[in-house]
Amino acid sequence: MHTRLSPASLRRGRVVALSLLVAAGCVNYLDRSALSIANSAIRDEFGLSLAQMGLLLSVFAIAYGLAQIPVGLLIDRFGPRRALGAGMALWSAAQCAAAGVGGFV
Repeated sequence: MHTRLSPASLRRGRVVALSLLVAAGCVNYLDRSALSIANSAIRDEFGLSLAQMGLLLSVFAIAYGLAQIPVGLLIDRFGPRRALGAGMALWSAAQCAAAGVGGFV
């Protein structure tokens, strides 16, 4: 038995999927730019020098860049839906863990 979806429900599903992808993209962009925006507040909070803050920003950028290749392979293997869901869950857990950071080292 085959169930046919109406064009309206297909359009609604596409709008929901697109909305979720746009929201995920916005969160991704905001997370990547948060360190630059909060630079002075982070330095004051943890007592970091300019060199330490530069190191922190550099390590983040390098890790982000190096992660692109294995993440691309995971997306190819498991598909974008599973990879995006797992990535969002992992990133959320990492953000919760980051709340407990008490210093530079």
